[in-house]
Amino acid sequence: MTVFPSNGERKIKFIFDELVFVNSKSKVFKCRLFDDNSQKYITAIAKAAVDNSSTETIKREINNWRYLDHPNIVRLYCTLTYQGLQFLFMEAGVPVKV
Repeated sequence: MTVFPSNGERKIKFIFDELVFVNSKSKVFKCRLFDDNSQKYITAIAKAAVDNSSTETIKREINNWRYLDHPNIVRLYCTLTYQGLQFLFMEAGVPVKV
């Protein structure tokens, strides 16, 4: 079991199931949340892989994504930064490849 602090809120406890995708900027993992055994995808993006000019745009896009609720859009549950990586927790539909 892996535990991440969630921006001072509740801790996110999960179990990695498998590595789904890897590229030079990110990794996508399938995992199960410990609380309710629901399946999610986690995209881990190395902060060093994102240049400074893109940072504000990415933050704005993630903020907008949180409020989208449509059957054709993968739902974003939460984000957090941990040990130099940005983590995006998404529903287990289709993983997002960055």
